[in-house]
Parts: sequence; C-alpha cells; structure tokens
Amino acid sequence: MTTNETDGTIEEVGDTLVLRFERRYSNSINDVWDAITNPERIAQWWLPFDADITVEPVAGGSYELRGKGGAPTLSWKVLRADAPHLFAHTHVEPGVVITWELSVEGDGCVLVLTQTVPDRASAVGNNFVVGLHTSLDRLGALLQGHVIEWDWTAMSEHQRRYARSGLAVEPE
Repeated sequence: MTTNETDGTIEEVGDTLVLRFERRYSNSINDVWDAITNPERIAQWWLPFDADITVEPVAGGSYELRGKGGAPTLSWKVLRADAPHLFAHTHVEPGVVITWELSVEGDGCVLVLTQTVPDRASAVGNNFVVGLHTSLDRLGALLQGHVIEWDWTAMSEHQRRYARSGLAVEPE
C-alpha cells in the first residue's frame, strides 16, 4: 500500500494487533487533550452519529456515548488518564483498548493513537482502521476550526485503499 503520513498501520505483537496512527497538529497539547476528552468537542468529530457523551477522564471513570435517534449506546471504561499526555479506554469489543498519547513538538503537538485488538479478523472485518482514519480526519478539521460532517464517500475511499493491503474489507 502506498501510504502517507496520515495512514494507519497494523502491527502484529504476539497474538494482538496494534492499529497505529500518528498525527501532528499546530495546536497546543492542552487543546488536543481537550478535543479528545471534552464531551462537547468529542461529539463534533468522533462518531458517525449524534450522541450524548459523558467522559470521566480518570482511571476507572466511565466513557459513555448514548446514541440519538436509534443509534447505539457505547459504554467504555477509562483505563488510564494522565492529562495532557495519556488517555486510554476500553471499546465495546472485548479486549480492545484505545490509547491516545500526546507529546509536545515545537509549538504544536503529536498524537499517537493506537487501538489494540486481540483478533485480526475482527479488526479487519469491523474496518477499525477505516473508522479511526475517518474520525481523525474530522479531529484535524476541528482543531483547525472547522466542524465537518461524517464523509461516507471519503470513508469508502479509505476502505478501498486499506482493503487493497488487507487492513479492511472491500466495500460493497
């Protein structure tokens, strides 16, 4: 697969897969931390549906995304929170952990997002890398001051590109 700096990768670590994205932002680390832990801002970029979101960014805290209009409710648990550097939480799929690592780079910030998945077939079949890529595109726009709608066409293009290298299923 031809990649660019925003593409996600999958690394096999024992029986676990690690999906990884690295993004650089001109925003401060505190601004990026706020965008990934503040419910009002999360609602503007994370999901492809409207949701009421609550986050307790402390170890053991809850992270709940209550979908509106028939959309699902996702209940996660915060595993680690070290503001503004590390935020880790579970996922609805058992054994899946999403970790957000932030570091200062010059006047900006580097975000390394990893999602560990205990089953490759699940990671590929559920298009996890595609969803993360699409959400991170929206996060980048938000950090530049633009809220953008979920772009299903762009998501399909990402899915086709990732499918060519076996990281997602081919769209129908």
